[in-house]
Amino acid sequence: MNKKELKLRQERLLELLDACLEDMPDNMVEESYQARNASNYLQSIYTIERMLKEDRHGSENI
Repeated sequence: MNKKELKLRQERLLELLDACLEDMPDNMVEESYQARNASNYLQSIYTIERMLKEDRHGSENI
């Protein structure tokens, strides 16, 4: 996967996270589900950041 694709995925995950944080449900089950989704989105965003950073550092060493 190239940098452009990773950045596009990261942007989409940020949009999903924003949408997740906009709506705060009153139902505990939905709230738990939404919190789990937000956590997964954040973990994916951090993973993409790490991949981009490693790629950047790897390119510098060539």
